[in-house]
Amino acid sequence: MLRLEPLGASDHIGISADFLFTPSSPPMNKTTPNYNRGDYESLRNALDIEWKRELTAQEMTNIIEKKHNRCCEKHIPTRKHQTTSGDYTRKPLWMTRTAYQKTKRKRNLWIRYLNTKDNSDYQQYIKARNEATHANRRARRHKNILELCQQ
Repeated sequence: MLRLEPLGASDHIGISADFLFTPSSPPMNKTTPNYNRGDYESLRNALDIEWKRELTAQEMTNIIEKKHNRCCEKHIPTRKHQTTSGDYTRKPLWMTRTAYQKTKRKRNLWIRYLNTKDNSDYQQYIKARNEATHANRRARRHKNILELCQQ
């Protein structure tokens, strides 16, 4: 059994235990768009539509949506992520490198504080906890904005 860092800013701590089991589902490959490596200049040029006849709003929407989906598949590469039912050690898809590093530093400082019970170690932990919280919020907000732009 492992004692974890406090939940948020409270004085309650978490307890972690390992259970032995075999996952029933096979690993799944999930692909997500890698927007950082997209060729947006080509995408912009490919989305240029010339309207030659009058269409209803629904027909225009369908044409734009189909063309947008085709162009995104062509000009924005995808990343493959392998996930399993017991895959808790890998970072979440929304988590950036900075957020992961700050969260890891927070965990390490909590373990140091548990071993020393020194007030300066606890103050360092609090500062790292706040930085990790802000980094995670920024990463989630950025992920949500990307999902909204994709829709």
